[in-house]
Amino acid sequence: MIKLIIFTLIAATGAFVGISAADVLRKRRNTARRLHSLLTELAVMIRYRGLDLFDIVQRLRNNTEFSSLGFICSMPSEYSPELDFHDEWKRSVETDSSLTSDMKQILNELGSSLGTSDVDGQISVIDAASEKMTALEKQLEAEYADKSRLYRSTGILLGIMTGIIFI
Repeated sequence: MIKLIIFTLIAATGAFVGISAADVLRKRRNTARRLHSLLTELAVMIRYRGLDLFDIVQRLRNNTEFSSLGFICSMPSEYSPELDFHDEWKRSVETDSSLTSDMKQILNELGSSLGTSDVDGQISVIDAASEKMTALEKQLEAEYADKSRLYRSTGILLGIMTGIIFI
């Protein structure tokens, strides 16, 4: 009876590890989707509302769709003369552990250009970042489709195999 319980616990642990690995892929994909939506919203705010950068960050922070993005929440909420928006953006992006290195690169390129040109220039930078994010989103979607089932199945199988070895 104890061997059966041990076998079940080991198999369940293997399944949990596989499901967790697949969940990491799903979260990356969902983060890319939210970032793509953020870029669309950013373009609208700059083009039609004429907001300054700190007002944009405040509105993004208050938007429930983007409040889960850690780098948005760690940006300063109010303007201060001693704060450089670009440095704060870069710091916030670099410290967000939920972003991949590709996401960080796209966001850092965007952040270094925001507020440095006229509306049309900023929109073109956002459009370029949006194209890169779309490509990344497709890549992460394909990775999730290809590997998530593999991770779950492998976790279950390794758990069962380890359980059999211990019995």
